[in-house]
Amino acid sequence: MTFAAETLLADLASEFGRAVAESRPVAIESHLYGLISLALTGIAVELGRLRADRDRATAAYAAAVEECNRAVVTCNEALAVARQVVAVQECAAASVTLPAGVVRLRAPQARVVPIRVPEGGQPA
Repeated sequence: MTFAAETLLADLASEFGRAVAESRPVAIESHLYGLISLALTGIAVELGRLRADRDRATAAYAAAVEECNRAVVTCNEALAVARQVVAVQECAAASVTLPAGVVRLRAPQARVVPIRVPEGGQPA
């Protein structure tokens, strides 16, 4: 609660206390005006905070959407490359003419290479 609100409520409580002690009616119109003004001021301040929070949340959401869009673009590029690789592999597997610049790779063949070790020594 703000200082102005505390002061207004303290004055109002004091006024009501005096009126009860003196058994007299209280003219509450001016107090009601003050309370309503205070409430409206509080509402305006809170709306300002909410707007600022909304603006921050909107900016964070927009940044997240932008980041997701960049990730989607990256994934689409990777997918396009993967499709090209698969297409080349399919062409290589089939006995068709390969596109220009593409070389058919042969499957690696296992070779046994004997290692000669002289007696008591390291491999040559």
